[in-house]
Parts: sequence; structure tokens; C-alpha cells
Amino acid sequence: MLKPSQYWILTGAGVIAVALALTNMFMVQGNTALKAEAGSRAQYIQQSIALEQLYGQIVQELAQRSVRTQDSQVRDLLAAEGISFDQGGTPR
Repeated sequence: MLKPSQYWILTGAGVIAVALALTNMFMVQGNTALKAEAGSRAQYIQQSIALEQLYGQIVQELAQRSVRTQDSQVRDLLAAEGISFDQGGTPR
């Protein structure tokens, strides 16, 4: 049979163990949500990197066509986006 002091020590240890288990459960759920968010952001970054090259090619082609056809609307559109280019149509 347990002494009263042993009983309370074991009961306190049990309460602490349950509290730690619950805390761990909530932390795991929070980490899972953070991992999902980080994965989503990483995917967005990877897609953005792939599209950056395509966007650069589109800008270069628009600049070259603007120079070739003397299209002031395209030149103004590119200028409004902060893109300047030389007379050969190479963006700077």
C-alpha cells in the first residue's frame, strides 16, 4: 500500500505526464500546419522561378517588336512597368 505522500507524488507525476502528452499533441498539429504552409510557399517559389525566364522572353520579344514596328503603345506599356530598352530592343 502507498503512503499518502507517495500517492500524491505519483498522482502529480501522472497529471504532469497527461499535460505533457496533450501539449505534445497540440504542438504536432501546429507543426503539421506550418509544414503545409512552408510546402505551399516552396512550391510557389519554384513555379515563380520557372515563370521568370518565360516572362523575360516575353518582355524581350515585346521590346523587339516595339522597335521593329515602331509601336508606341507597346513601348508605353513596357515603360509603365518600368522596363526600358535600347534601339535594338534589348531590355535594360
